[in-house]
Amino acid sequence: MAYLSPFEYDIFVSYARINDRTPPGSDFRWVTHFERCLNFALAQEFGGEGVVTVWRDLGEVGGSTYFDQAISEGVKKSAIFLALVSRAYLARDYCRRELDQFYRKAQGEPYGLTIGPRSRLFNVRLQEIPREELPAELAGMEGFKLHDDQPLSAPSPRGPQFDAQFRELFGELVLTLRAFKPLIEQRQRQEEEECRRGSFTVFLAHTEGRLRDTRRRVAEELKQEGVRVVTDVPPPYGAEEHEQKVVEEIGKVDLAVHMLDDAPGTDIPDPERVPGDPERFYSREQVRLGLRHAKSQLIWVPDTVKVQAVENAAHQKFLDALEKRELDALGGGGLANAAYSFIHEPKDSLKRIIMDKLNESAASGGQGCGDAPGDAPSVALLDTHRNDSKFAQDLSPVFTERGVEVRIMPEGDDPQSNDSRFADSLKQASIFIVIFGQVADEWVRARLDRAQQIIVREKCAILLRGVYIPPINGAGVRPFSPPALPRGSLPLHRIHRPDTLKVLLETL
Repeated sequence: MAYLSPFEYDIFVSYARINDRTPPGSDFRWVTHFERCLNFALAQEFGGEGVVTVWRDLGEVGGSTYFDQAISEGVKKSAIFLALVSRAYLARDYCRRELDQFYRKAQGEPYGLTIGPRSRLFNVRLQEIPREELPAELAGMEGFKLHDDQPLSAPSPRGPQFDAQFRELFGELVLTLRAFKPLIEQRQRQEEEECRRGSFTVFLAHTEGRLRDTRRRVAEELKQEGVRVVTDVPPPYGAEEHEQKVVEEIGKVDLAVHMLDDAPGTDIPDPERVPGDPERFYSREQVRLGLRHAKSQLIWVPDTVKVQAVENAAHQKFLDALEKRELDALGGGGLANAAYSFIHEPKDSLKRIIMDKLNESAASGGQGCGDAPGDAPSVALLDTHRNDSKFAQDLSPVFTERGVEVRIMPEGDDPQSNDSRFADSLKQASIFIVIFGQVADEWVRARLDRAQQIIVREKCAILLRGVYIPPINGAGVRPFSPPALPRGSLPLHRIHRPDTLKVLLETL
């Protein structure tokens, strides 16, 4: 555990690999020496080894498939960032990405990029570089000198000069760590107190037209009651990004609230939409996503709207199906256990109805504070043609992070081969993903069809189904039209990048 819990790492050391190479005739590595000095000094100052945790890529992952994922996770989980800045550092794309990612993530965190007068980002200067050549993230930072005074400056060698410069940097680092810790502890106490008071989180779904003022008023009324409110989740977002964002947010809250009237609203742009397919609208799609992923859902239609009199036929059918709980008409698979209330009430009573729903949930053992229910899935089956097995490595780190066991089902050219093994693997899995890399889409469709037959026949406990469609050689994402699936089957998610999978797993 880190000193600055709940961060996993206290300090992230970002450096150019060339600055840790051994000079000719020597076995001395500068960055390695720096890290050893840092860990030794931290152990002395904080009373033991590992009390303050340091993350550094030791190079083993530098050329592997997991490079980007490993580095990205290290940055996300770190509290303080040491940039060992040299000309080589500024020339390396991966160094600039690390710096940019930490800068943006720190700004978005509750604590911000600075702790009082101190920055969580340290500019450690291994060479004398003019300020105008530094990236924007380091603008205005004097930084800490760890280089010699030669015309062509280089990192300070071992000796008195290095020791003096290191002590100055280390002193500021200790002050920042000690100033940061009480802020984190104070925020944790506040969050715990909110939970003890029965605080709730509510997702107020997208609205348009006349309902926007209603949603704004209800949001303010809920905040006055101590309710945390999530709102303004798109538009404008495309279909995939919209679904990812809604699923991410709606899975965290105690109640999703949807306000619908007699107009369907704005349709979602979707370049993969097949001609003839029905349009998808932001407000209606958020209802469907809520029916699959929300703990509890409240769907409100003003008492001034008469459902049977709605002019738009498709929207009238949608509202009618909600009111009558005809789930098959709302989107088929995955909705059979959807928990929602459909109400026809005046707008002035909406805040009271929401609060009653929240308190009812708490009284019946609801979790509150936005905790996600249920146990995480334990086994993921990745079904791949032998030509696409390399793409399975894209997703493996995401599963590993959540403690999900990955099993790969390699397949040849015949989709029906190894059927017995395929069935046994599906029975043991809770996640099933087919990889659509370079193989023909007919192969993927055949695998999905066969998997559906086995899932129904064997009553497999699959929680998530998807197709992973990685970009191929910079050519972009291949279009894919899923096969027609029977009503009642699980939805099929298109997964274009590991982050999409991460969001989906958080809802399970």
